[in-house]
Amino acid sequence: MIYRNLGGEEVSALGFGCMRLPVVEGKAEAVDDAAALEVFDTLYEGGVTYVDTAYSYHMGASERFLGRALPRYDRSRLKVATKMPGHEIRPDFNPAAIFANQLERTGAGYFDYYLMHNVCEISLERYMDPELDVLGFLLEQKRRGLIRHLGFSCHGQLPTLRRFLEYCDMRAPGQVEFVQLQLNYVDWLLQQGAAKYDAVREAGCDVVVMEPLRGGALARMEGAHADELAAIMGACGAKTQAEAAFRWVLGLEGAKVILSGMGTREQAEDNLRTFAGVAEGGPEPLAEGSEARAALDALGRGMADMSPCTECRYCTRECPLELDIPLFVRLRDDSRFGASVNLGMQIDALPPEKRPDACLGCGMCAMVCPQNIPIPERLAELAERVAKIPHWAEVSAARVAAERAEG
Repeated sequence: MIYRNLGGEEVSALGFGCMRLPVVEGKAEAVDDAAALEVFDTLYEGGVTYVDTAYSYHMGASERFLGRALPRYDRSRLKVATKMPGHEIRPDFNPAAIFANQLERTGAGYFDYYLMHNVCEISLERYMDPELDVLGFLLEQKRRGLIRHLGFSCHGQLPTLRRFLEYCDMRAPGQVEFVQLQLNYVDWLLQQGAAKYDAVREAGCDVVVMEPLRGGALARMEGAHADELAAIMGACGAKTQAEAAFRWVLGLEGAKVILSGMGTREQAEDNLRTFAGVAEGGPEPLAEGSEARAALDALGRGMADMSPCTECRYCTRECPLELDIPLFVRLRDDSRFGASVNLGMQIDALPPEKRPDACLGCGMCAMVCPQNIPIPERLAELAERVAKIPHWAEVSAARVAAERAEG
């Protein structure tokens, strides 16, 4: 197993992500203990030490599963990570009560790594609210020894990430040690992953990687892109599409842990082989400058197929509603890979009159676009996809209802 240093402690480069545990009859809140424990046992025996969950994963059942699982293992070997749900819309957001509930659910005793969950456009002000003082509360838990290392996860845009990094540095220099980002060879460009990674590293923080396979999409590719990937795999000796994607992320020096949501023993065993390390017969990471990495970068750019927007903002100057058109064009490109709840959150954070469905279709933006992007069509596509995503307020209400049912 490859091990890396995260916050001064040795952790396995492969992390067990508990957001997509096997469930019974497709019910998100009903974790299949037998199947999930088979995966956990396999990973533990294979040397995995980092386990990542969150307050609302599986409607709270993920943390409760961890509470049932931890007594099977040597707690001192495991690094347990969970998250504060400040991104959720709650009628009564009480960090102290939530944190106490997490300790009770998991039985972990303390959290090795603790994150402010999904700092993004809809949650930024809540995390920075001086009255709530979420950061201050978590720093106090760190002083008490209930949190060993503090960080945050982020699905937000680059300016949001930078603003929160600056806030943390101003409030608590050096106390926020790591950031969890969505990084893979497609989102390196599509979601400004490269710029986000650089911003985190420049702030002196380590990186934990989520969605290295983009929800599994990079492990089940078909068609022309799959054929191109097969040629790259043949050149670098990758046995599976997933291995190629993981080795790309392993090539990032600042990436200390790479999370994977493994639902079967076979998936766990395959990932253990990929993360075994060269000394144990595993494959090498795809280092920067290598031909295979360059080829995957090129494949990612081709898959992104992004609109040629340069963010000159000529369009916004002509828009009678002053819509953030460059943002919408970028979100439209991203939505072609699947309109996620996180994308919907970014739209919900805007006033109704500033959302893509407010577009008048006047075409003034397209008339001045130097890249000849059919902007009204792009915004209409985005609005259509966003309309199919549940509003974040509804998702949050369902999670709060599940929590109350738990008692």
